Amino acid sequence: AVATTSMIDAIAVFHKHSVKEAEATVDAFLLHPAADAGEDLFNCIDCVLASMVPKLSPPWPRNQELPRNYVRVPTAEDAVVAVSHAWRSQVHPDPEGFEVPVIRDLIKTASLKLRPQGETLLFYDLLSLTQRPFLPGQKDRSEVQEKKFGMALAAMPFLYLFAD
Repeated sequence: AVATTSMIDAIAVFHKHSVKEAEATVDAFLLHPAADAGEDLFNCIDCVLASMVPKLSPPWPRNQELPRNYVRVPTAEDAVVAVSHAWRSQVHPDPEGFEVPVIRDLIKTASLKLRPQGETLLFYDLLSLTQRPFLPGQKDRSEVQEKKFGMALAAMPFLYLFAD
């Protein structure tokens, strides 16, 4: 869903708001309800397009190595599937890729059941939050990434609550 200038102008006139206030109102309605987990939630987590998940080979990469065109901010028309499971090691949740087929099937089933008007997106902590290194040569989180990671951890209970 994209708000046009005429839509924003109409909202501004109808509600007697400035155009800037109307834009903020429209933006709030265009985001997925999971955005209620925190004002800056989608500045500290990434949601992965379900259509990109089959392109990932095990072991899945950490968030920092994920191609940026694999992620986007979910809109109100999208479905967000949040997956959580026990990590098989301290540095990677699924180093051998045992859970990959299960997660792919879960996403496919959720997409068919939810039938979003937009896309299905995945929240999966390895892919969605910056991570510590698990392979030689990987850099640790930067100071900014560490701060965003902390913000994301605080918002995660709400993210799971508001996910589809």
